[in-house]
Amino acid sequence: MITFQTSFTRNKDSLNMFRLYGRDIKTNEEATGVSIVIDKSYFNLNYSTTLSTLEPAYMNSSLNKKRDLYWVLYYNKETNQLIYNPNKSKYEHTIIDLNDKNIKDDKSTPELIKYIFLEIVKNAEELDSHINKLENTKEMKEAIYSTLFENIRYIIKDEAFYEEQELRILCTTTPDNKTIEVDKNIDKLYIKYIPLFDKYVEEIILGSKIKDKEAVKDYLQALLNEKYSENKIKISISKAPLR
Repeated sequence: MITFQTSFTRNKDSLNMFRLYGRDIKTNEEATGVSIVIDKSYFNLNYSTTLSTLEPAYMNSSLNKKRDLYWVLYYNKETNQLIYNPNKSKYEHTIIDLNDKNIKDDKSTPELIKYIFLEIVKNAEELDSHINKLENTKEMKEAIYSTLFENIRYIIKDEAFYEEQELRILCTTTPDNKTIEVDKNIDKLYIKYIPLFDKYVEEIILGSKIKDKEAVKDYLQALLNEKYSENKIKISISKAPLR
């Protein structure tokens, strides 16, 4: 099994994103990249259920048309809590306290996530006690846990990254699956983004430190207007304050 993952954020003009990712990797100059805004119709909007819909790509034929999107869960090791934000406002968040072993029978997403993680911890502890009795313990653990956690390890990050409010496309599948491309030269998985411009890209935000950004904006807008209906894809300049 292999897992393809790529990341998005709900903060389309985020200062933090332009400083960390929208920069020139050679000169390290911030806000010299772009933010590509993709319309939500490209995604399956069932991501609020996070773990309950995480399944191999070959089981989901809709992936040929749309991509499943999942909220990243941020873990605080000191408090043993999961934090994520499936809410309409980016200033809200939901906390799942893993210290509380009681599961409410309300079928809510937080309770479902808590149940799943508590089960994972319980089963992992039991499995660990069995593996420790065997030879080649280290190699055995690496092989077993890598397989068991293949489809969930990509949605958990340390709470220190919470500001990113990240969402991810995830496809756990077999190497011969046709919904994901494979570049064998660099041993990487990818999906083709250029076709998205025909239907799903709605805006391109230029970093505020791009050289001659006003001229670049006008030039790109003219190019896009030639290929698509006028102003179908909006070109703008980031308003995120760098200083």
